[in-house]
Amino acid sequence: MLPRSILSAAVLLAVCLMLTACPRSTPPPPPVVLRLAIMRDGSITTDGSQTSLEDLPAKLKDLAAKKGIVYYYREVGPAPEQPHPNALKVINALKEHQLPVSVSSKPDFSDEVTPDGRSHPR
Repeated sequence: MLPRSILSAAVLLAVCLMLTACPRSTPPPPPVVLRLAIMRDGSITTDGSQTSLEDLPAKLKDLAAKKGIVYYYREVGPAPEQPHPNALKVINALKEHQLPVSVSSKPDFSDEVTPDGRSHPR
């Protein structure tokens, strides 16, 4: 019979060899993000570039295929006002493509507004 120390070392060596032979799991890639902003005048930008309402569905379809997420910002004036009609059209397009949306209160998308209305750094 082998001494306990040799048996323990053999078991430890076998476990180490099994662990190094296993493929290492890599973290999933970060999600694809589309930064979408609606200005008070109804103009739309995606990732900083002017985008027409007609071109937006193709971008959203592509993003949905990539399982991406939308960072959404809507410019609000100093006085409470109704959003431009394009804002509602954009929201409907987001719902149609079933995209997850993260709302930001800052035009640089550096924060995230949670459902309770609080802003947190992104």
